[in-house]
Amino acid sequence: MSSRLYWIFFSLLIVIEPSFAKKQEGKGLLPEVRIGENGSEAENDRKTLTSEILITRSENKAIDSLQKLIKGKKPGSPESADLLYRLAEMYMRRSKSGRFFDMNANTPAVKLSPFPVPNERGADAVKRAIGVYTKIEKEHPRFKDMDSVLFNNAFAYQQIGNHKEASAIFTRLVDKFPKSPLIADGTLALGELLYEQGKFPQALEQFLKLEKTPKSRVYSYGMYKAAWSYYNMKDAENGTKRLLTVVKANPPLQEGEIPSNRHNLRKEALRDLTIFVGDSYPADQLYPFFEKITQNNELGPAMIDLAKLYESHSRQKEMGIFLDEFIDKNPTNSHLVKAHLYLIGGYEDLKQRDKVINHLQAASDLCKSNSSWKATQTPEEAGEYCDKDFRHESLNIAKKWWEIWLKNKQNVAFSDLTQKSFRLILDNEDTAKPDIKTHFALAELLFQLGKYEEASREYKFVGDRAHEPTLQHDANYGALYAVEKQIEKSKDKEPARDALRKQLATNYLTKHPTGKYALNVRFKMGHIAYEENNFPEAEKWLKQIADSNKDSELKKKSEDLMLDMLNMKKDYAGLQKLSKKIIATGVTEDRKKGMTKILEESSFAEVQEFSKTADPTQAARKLLDFAREHENSPMAKDSLWQAISLLYANGRQFEAAELSLQYAKKYPQDKRTFDALKDAGKSYAEVGQLLKAADTLKVVAEMDKKTSSA
Repeated sequence: MSSRLYWIFFSLLIVIEPSFAKKQEGKGLLPEVRIGENGSEAENDRKTLTSEILITRSENKAIDSLQKLIKGKKPGSPESADLLYRLAEMYMRRSKSGRFFDMNANTPAVKLSPFPVPNERGADAVKRAIGVYTKIEKEHPRFKDMDSVLFNNAFAYQQIGNHKEASAIFTRLVDKFPKSPLIADGTLALGELLYEQGKFPQALEQFLKLEKTPKSRVYSYGMYKAAWSYYNMKDAENGTKRLLTVVKANPPLQEGEIPSNRHNLRKEALRDLTIFVGDSYPADQLYPFFEKITQNNELGPAMIDLAKLYESHSRQKEMGIFLDEFIDKNPTNSHLVKAHLYLIGGYEDLKQRDKVINHLQAASDLCKSNSSWKATQTPEEAGEYCDKDFRHESLNIAKKWWEIWLKNKQNVAFSDLTQKSFRLILDNEDTAKPDIKTHFALAELLFQLGKYEEASREYKFVGDRAHEPTLQHDANYGALYAVEKQIEKSKDKEPARDALRKQLATNYLTKHPTGKYALNVRFKMGHIAYEENNFPEAEKWLKQIADSNKDSELKKKSEDLMLDMLNMKKDYAGLQKLSKKIIATGVTEDRKKGMTKILEESSFAEVQEFSKTADPTQAARKLLDFAREHENSPMAKDSLWQAISLLYANGRQFEAAELSLQYAKKYPQDKRTFDALKDAGKSYAEVGQLLKAADTLKVVAEMDKKTSSA
């Protein structure tokens, strides 16, 4: 137990004249004031500093004047004692300025001050005051305000950290002036000093003396400190009694009443009672105990403080005893959601997930916009407990369950729990301000579960509403990708899904034309059109990718689809043009071989188509051109043979015979070579080329002999 409340109630100490005994903050003699260093506060800082310097000058002049007066008085006279008392007061006031300059010595306002800044430290002024108070006690033992002198001197010693001397002086005050109006304050101060030293029995003795002054303003605080003294002495029962005394002596704040130290003390006592009785009372007695002593909206905080205590002691199972009773009997209490949240955490620790879901559902129902509980709360309270606390706890639980499921996807119970948690959060969302991030998390989970259609809807919901660029981008792409996964998963082709896929792809490209997956989506659009045999539409998308150098893999796929479309359209010229273009871009050797083959096959196919309707001689010329241009192609042989056949068929024997010799020379092992030479010899004879005919037939005879002997 710290002395946090001591200094609140020290402000109530009754002092006869000293102006420094006003409300204190913290442990300092006077409120600590720091000069700000922000540029926006520079002018105020300057004014504050100037004011403090002027006050200090005035105080120093007053001290000088007072010291001169004291020198002119007869030592030991009553007037001398009064002046000394006043001088001590002024030193204490002077210590405030000293502390001010101590704390702000290095601030810009002080360093740039146009006025000389006093260099006397605050502690120095306090020590001067102590000297004066001590002088009064020694030289004026019958001074009419000696009790105030002792009290203020002890207080001053506390400020410089001399607690031993402060205790001794407080003790003299209590012993010598038992009827002083400061006796209660001095007793409290002495007890507090002993308490801070860990001397709890001695401190308790002082605090209990205040029971004789129930009307003093420090009475309640004395009982409060007595309670903590008992607690530190392992006597929670008596400590509880003293805290109950504090609660009864300080009624709750009434409507319209301004909060005071009295109400702060009641609040502290109720909070500390949760520690005292939480450690000593059985769980089933806690709710009745606090229900009896609390009023207005004090019961909820008490239950929550108890829940915190039980949670810290790992007593989650017992927590439900008093929280369930609180929830059942207080349907409109503002802390109802908070109580459910503690039970959620407790049951999760106990791995009782069914109860976790039950309390998540209960909290979710309370937080619905049309719930009767929410109608009784202020917007601030509802926002704090629902929009912040409930959402935070639910997401934490969902995240934990999700991670458990990811480690073992066979444990589908956790994926179901995670979904329920997300959906309970979304049940309460403001439709005007939807919970975008939770929708996105749910979409991610559904995707991982293979529920692609649901995932796509959630992604689309986020993409349509998100303002954060990255989230919007990822959601719009997720919506498309999830639909594609569903199409891939489904065996039956559904036009509605295909239409949705195109719609989502268009949506992505419209909103993210330069997005991370824009090139990929353009390819998808081209591929969709390709699958629908809408070749003009497919080419519009695929050509963009084929002409770019951003993604080599997509570029290759786009080129292949375009080649396939040209092939299906029998656009052989287009095939040749595109394959040549691809080869020219410096592709790999394997890719080059493939394109070369396509180039050759498309050229050959083009010649074949031409031959079907063209003049035979022209067709033969085309075939010969192909054979020469692609002499290393396997199709060159067929092309040359077809040309020979066309020439023979159209009476061009000599030309056909010449080509037959070329054929035989180039393809000596071909089965058709023998027939070609025979036809050539015959043709030479017919056109009068007898020598050529004889030479050719001689070769034929030799070939025939080899064949026969073989």
